[in-house]
Amino acid sequence: MDSSLFHITRPSTLKENAPLLIMFHGFGSDENDLFSFASELPEELFIISVRAPYAMQPYGNAWYAIN
Repeated sequence: MDSSLFHITRPSTLKENAPLLIMFHGFGSDENDLFSFASELPEELFIISVRAPYAMQPYGNAWYAIN
């Protein structure tokens, strides 16, 4: 089983010890939702935006199954 999650990153302007910000989107969205405002955040942050593992139809993702 592959336990990795798809994600996108924005590197920090710092060479080492950069503060980390991990973004988790809401129900029915994806990693691009919150990442769209990464340019508004301090350049010193190393940013990771993660896609939830459960694909929804017709689009988007969720962190857990909702019945």
